Amino acid sequence: MPLAKKIQRICSMLKIIFKKKSLMDKVKHEYKCYQIEDVDGFYDISANKEKDHNHTPRQSYWKEAYGQLKIDYNTTSSEVKYCGIDEYWWKIGTIKDENGHLKFKALSALMLGICTLSHGNADPERGFSINKHMLDTHGTSTSKKTIEALRFVKDYVILNGSVNNMTIPKELIKICSQARQRLEDDLKAEREAKRIEEDARRQLNKQAVELQKQKSEESEMFSNLKKLDKKLKISNDLLNEGQNELEELTKSDKVNRVKLLSANAKITTSLKRKAELQKEKDQLSDKLIKLKK
Repeated sequence: MPLAKKIQRICSMLKIIFKKKSLMDKVKHEYKCYQIEDVDGFYDISANKEKDHNHTPRQSYWKEAYGQLKIDYNTTSSEVKYCGIDEYWWKIGTIKDENGHLKFKALSALMLGICTLSHGNADPERGFSINKHMLDTHGTSTSKKTIEALRFVKDYVILNGSVNNMTIPKELIKICSQARQRLEDDLKAEREAKRIEEDARRQLNKQAVELQKQKSEESEMFSNLKKLDKKLKISNDLLNEGQNELEELTKSDKVNRVKLLSANAKITTSLKRKAELQKEKDQLSDKLIKLKK
């Protein structure tokens, strides 16, 4: 985000200081001028020592750190002694142009206003403590909306100082009188939403079971098809064997009746079994096609 946009957001947050948009524009203009202003000596106390005889210079960080460790700290004449950020921006606010007008009046007011903002986390921690107290009082099953409503009422009472100082409009009384009905409507809508969600979950579970059953049936059918193919191969082998034996017997001058009957039995049995297996395979293939559809 551009710096000018950030300054505009800060100004809009500090509405007590900047109530008019023209002042926000003035801050942005002054900041652009501040960027090219020579302000190097304003943060150095030693450079302004003659101008400010009553100011006590602030020790540098390293001097304080060395003192806590009881180590000698050798200061130099060139050591820079920094002033506080609030004092620095106060000095910036005293800079005047050639006509004697303050150059950074609005910008200085903005920065000094920012310096008044708290940098601690006491307010959030206090809010967490209040939420915990509410849960201890009303139970851990208290919903988020209920906690927000309780916090809203509590903050509004604190803002007005007391319940007696609060002005309760007729519209609020009307809304409160309808609170029970709205609660019942919300609970009904919540139950309906849960019912729809539960129905959808049951439907998904049913579909998952059916899909798993279908996959199991398909797997079983594929396994049966492999077994049928294996049996068909055996039948074909038996048929070929019988046909080969019969062919050899027809070439022989002397017919062996036993071998002839054996070859004929192999051919007859293999043909009959092959037809049965092929019919069973076709039926199983049809079932598999319908199952996939």
